[in-house]
Order: sequence, then structure tokens, then C-alpha cells
Amino acid sequence: MLLNRVEYLLMNNPLRAILQRRFEARRLLRLGGPLQGGAALEVGCGRGVGAEIILDLFGATTVDGFDLDPRMVGRARRRLRSREPRVRLWVGDVTAIAAPDSAYDAVFDFGIIHHVPDWRCALAEIRRVLKPGGRFYAEEMLRRFVNHPVARSLLEHPQADRFDSGSFLEGLRAAGLTPLASQQLGSAAAWFVSCRPPGGGHEGCSIPHIARNKDLVRRYFDAIRTGDLERIASLMAPDLRFRCAGGNGAQDLVIFSSPEELVDDLRHNLGGLYDPAVGIQPEILSLTAEQDRVAAEVRIRGRAARTGESYDNLYAFFFWVRDGAIIEVHEHLDTAYTGEKLLKPAGIASGSEMPWLKTSR
Repeated sequence: MLLNRVEYLLMNNPLRAILQRRFEARRLLRLGGPLQGGAALEVGCGRGVGAEIILDLFGATTVDGFDLDPRMVGRARRRLRSREPRVRLWVGDVTAIAAPDSAYDAVFDFGIIHHVPDWRCALAEIRRVLKPGGRFYAEEMLRRFVNHPVARSLLEHPQADRFDSGSFLEGLRAAGLTPLASQQLGSAAAWFVSCRPPGGGHEGCSIPHIARNKDLVRRYFDAIRTGDLERIASLMAPDLRFRCAGGNGAQDLVIFSSPEELVDDLRHNLGGLYDPAVGIQPEILSLTAEQDRVAAEVRIRGRAARTGESYDNLYAFFFWVRDGAIIEVHEHLDTAYTGEKLLKPAGIASGSEMPWLKTSR
């Protein structure tokens, strides 16, 4: 579906290019890592900013790109003239890509698939043109945004059969692509990295271990957000050591020595400290990884179970990863604030004095 006048103007302005370079593309890079050469394809090339990013940031050797709108292809050709012959552009349709099977080491989608009525067909075509082991980097707007009344009044998107993060991941699998990493921004947008498996099944795909460790931490906070205690336990090593400030100064420590102890504490926190109707709502502000360690700056919000007052605190987490599982966590926070907002109203003197800890150990 072609862009209407409003979205055409939105896509062709300097602010859009800045967001694409400094925010959207860098999230995909953190999730999937660089290419280190190879041939890439951009579906929906727009005015050519994406091709520049794929060459300069991701490190592709060549980029092919197409767009349904001839005006966009004309803009991209003028913008990328100095990049020839590393860039080829044409007018095309993502549901019928004019390229042979297994042609590309990577395919990029900067917010195009949600414009396509038959988006599952588009994913199947992307899988077809990827080489075995090739990666698909996608940044997409989700159903909540596409179907929102404001978006519907200003923009023209297909409304039927739109996807959320979960159904997009299911669509990737159904198309024969293996999801490797994903990250969601609220309920409006998400980033995905997947690959075409080298063999006939879903085995053999991989991403750099640093990106994989970051994704593990993201999945941990996603599970906290949804209250999925079983999933939280599955991300932890059996010999987990989780060290956290208890809420009454630096000397007030709580240490969990197994996934079961951590999950039991979280279960009691929901209801004992946090209002379960709101839950625990983490927002990752930054992730930094090196070797087997990941540092996360996180804002956690919720509502106090006893008073109904809002809770909004900044946390610093340090994760250690071994064999794809979290083996150690150090959690730091404003303990005085936590004590005043959560513990004191519940009649708890300190984190280490929480009654469920006494009964469970």
C-alpha cells in the first residue's frame, strides 16, 4: 500500500532520518550484530537513508533496494548516486521480490511490513531470497498503533489481520524463519532479528554472544512485566545467585540462591508489596554488554499494594551469563524510597525481614 500525503511527508524529513539512524537502526544492531560484509536487501527503500545505514552502520558490501512508490525510488537514486555500484534500486513489491532464491546475506525492513495487506506472503518472500544462515532485521509498527483512532484518521494502513509482537514472531516461524532476538517499545512498535536456518529445520542460527546475552536480559524483564514466573525461572541457571538491596540501606541485603527462591519472592511481591492489578512494570533505559556480563539501567514502576500510591524507582542491574542462562545478578536501587513506598506501608522493617523469606528458608 502506497503512503498517503501525511505519511509521505513524515517519512521524508530530517527528523525521520535522525530517528532511523540513531535509534531504530541501533536497536537492530544491538539485537542482531553487524554483517561484516555480504549482500543485503532493503524492502521499502524509501528515499535511501536505510541503504546508507546498512552500508555504514551494519557493514554490508552491497545493498539492493526497492520501493512500491516510484517517487521514493527516484529520491533514493539521487541520494545514493555517489554509492554506485554498491547500490542497486528498482520499483518493486515485497510480496513478489524480483530476486533469485538465496540471493542475500541479510534483508532489512524499516517499518514496511505493516503496510502490506498480505504480510505473511511478504515474510515468505523474504525467507526465499535469504541465503541459508542469512538474517532478517525488522523494525515494525504493531496492531495497537495501526488500529489506533488517531493513526487511522491521519494515515492509511491495512486494518484487517494486523500483527502484535507475538503474532509477528509466529508469522516468522510459519514462513520458515527462526526468531533470534526481539524487543518491544510499549505496545506500538517492536524490533525483530531472525534467520533462515542453514538446514531444513530451525536449528543452526546464531547471533553474536553479546547480542544474545542482551536479549536474554530483555526476556527476563519482559517476563517480569507480564508476571510470567515460569518463564523467569527458565532463564536462570540452577545455581543462580541473586543479590539485591533490601530496602533499608546498603547493609540490608537479600540473597537468593536458586531460581525457585527468586520466583517465590516475586510471587509474594505481587500482592504483598505491589498491586497485582498493575504488576511490576520495568522499562529498560540502557543495556551495556561485555563478554559474559550485561549491565542494565532500568526504571521500574507500579503501585503500592497497601496505599495505592504510584511507585517509580531507578535500578541498576548487573547480570552474569553462562551457557545461555543467567547465573548471577546484582540489583541496586534507591533503598530509602523503596522502604518508604513499599515496605513501611506493609509493616515490614527491611527487605531482609520480609515475612515470606522467613517462612520459605
